[in-house]
Amino acid sequence: MFWIRLSTFVLFNLLILAMLTTQLPTRAIAFSSGQHAGGGDGAYAVWRLIADIEAETRAAERGGPTNCCAR
Repeated sequence: MFWIRLSTFVLFNLLILAMLTTQLPTRAIAFSSGQHAGGGDGAYAVWRLIADIEAETRAAERGGPTNCCAR
């Protein structure tokens, strides 16, 4: 019974360690390459998407056309 408990403990710790170490590079890449930080010429950034949605919402409230994305 001792060996089963010990092996289960070790395997769970290895699983947790593997999950933590595989997530570290993903987080580092996600923070450095976000489109809201600027994606280059012609990139559809998050801020532009938010502005388009707000403009569409304002136009819908006024009863006007909602074609805000045709630029």
